[in-house]
Amino acid sequence: MTPKDLNKYLESDDLIEKLRVDFAKTQTNACDNIVKAINDGDRETAHRLAHSLKGIAGLIREDALMKAAKTVEISISLRGATSEELAALEAELNRVLQSIAPKKEVVDSAPKILNKIAAKDTFDRLMPLLASHNTDAFALVDELREIPDTCKIIELMEGFEFGDALNALHTLRETFKL
Repeated sequence: MTPKDLNKYLESDDLIEKLRVDFAKTQTNACDNIVKAINDGDRETAHRLAHSLKGIAGLIREDALMKAAKTVEISISLRGATSEELAALEAELNRVLQSIAPKKEVVDSAPKILNKIAAKDTFDRLMPLLASHNTDAFALVDELREIPDTCKIIELMEGFEFGDALNALHTLRETFKL
């Protein structure tokens, strides 16, 4: 991957959305963990947790949350965070988590019929993208959804597990004899 490709990948809206989903899974209890560390007298852990939350908030482009986490981080290191600062952080975290809440997708449960020509074409275009960890692969997700048994490949892609997605694609390709 060239530096230009890396920058394109890091600035990708698809990547940001995946990071936001991961954030919602991993940071739900961030404020509770910070408060617990403070209450346990472990300012070092509380500071580290606030620092991590600040950094992740920046990655997912949530400036207000990043600012609230920075305020708490600095306060912890100087004097200890106030209840108002912690409440502001919790409010911002909740706002962000609500904005990330999974949208209800309408799933077409009708059985899919394999169109070998279309599947081969999609697989041929997808393989090099997965092999190079190129986020342009996400542009093929709708086509993949039309091919039977591709849910696992899509799930792996959405988790940015491109190598595993490529292996699953090879296996499915053999199964379909494409």
